[in-house]
Amino acid sequence: MAENLDDESFTYPWSVKERATAFSNFMAASMVLVCTVLPLGFILPTSLLLWVSLSAGFVKLIYLFCVFPESVKRRRDEDDEDKPLLLKGGSFNPIASAWSALALLNSNAFISRLALVLVCAALAASGYAILMPPFMMGYLGFTRSEKLILVCSAALSALIAFTCLLGPAVKVFGQVRVLQLCLAASVVVPFFVAFSQEQWQLALITFLFVGPIGLAVPLVQALKSMLVSPVEQGLIQGAVASMTKGAATAGFLLFSVVFGLTSHGGKVDSVAGVLPSFALIACLFAAAAFLASTLPTTPPPPHQEQKLLQSDSGPSGGGNDVLLFVGLDIYCDKCCCVASTLALQNRILL
Repeated sequence: MAENLDDESFTYPWSVKERATAFSNFMAASMVLVCTVLPLGFILPTSLLLWVSLSAGFVKLIYLFCVFPESVKRRRDEDDEDKPLLLKGGSFNPIASAWSALALLNSNAFISRLALVLVCAALAASGYAILMPPFMMGYLGFTRSEKLILVCSAALSALIAFTCLLGPAVKVFGQVRVLQLCLAASVVVPFFVAFSQEQWQLALITFLFVGPIGLAVPLVQALKSMLVSPVEQGLIQGAVASMTKGAATAGFLLFSVVFGLTSHGGKVDSVAGVLPSFALIACLFAAAAFLASTLPTTPPPPHQEQKLLQSDSGPSGGGNDVLLFVGLDIYCDKCCCVASTLALQNRILL
């Protein structure tokens, strides 16, 4: 199978709709896994969880660079047409790969606007990672065991949405319209969360909105597959992963600063301390929703210019150089989570 994927004449035996359905099933299975594994985070001691988190990030890096198929370096012949993409010694040129990804993202207006939608959404979503822990513990009084209720609500909502809601919604409204509706709903959720005064209210909001909003993930995956040819799938996946992870990392810094300023280092114990940060999340989601509203309901045909974009061999490649950024960011995320947890324990705002 691996040899077939490296063959440019190889075509996928699955349609775009089948790949989107498979991704939805994968997300549903992931939710089931989360429901069975994540509760351990509310049972094990915090000190042990920090080491588990760092160890998991280290294992991810090892897998990413040593086992992951797209990370395996491939040799090319001396007369390869893509030789300008290689450095001396046969290694891949990350600058050439970056230019190839940029050319792909600028191949038509639909792809460019979809990329901006992803960046804005990733920036906004990163705000929840910064705001929710202090908001739940400091404002609503959640304990570790009570957080498990929110996790179960989110997992159940996502499971129902991916298995029961995604297919009928796409058939009735189409992929682009459903994506627009998901992003529109994302605009109002931050205000619902900010004005929650009871734990059950936040749990209800989580159950009602996490699943429907999460439908945007498989929809974006399906649209990406529709916009590029099979040989370019790896490059677009790597480019999008780098963009979203980079935007999320920038969002962590942005929301940490904003929350620190508006809450005066966590000293403000009213909704006024968190409302500006949640309003910023809503504004970023509003920007993503506005950009999505400009997308035509029918995506353009796949981009056909392939020679420029074959920085890796085969449709499964194309993301080797971007994996370096993604891999380092995975470990940075783990370190940020550890630092944030220690800071919250000591009542220090990063």
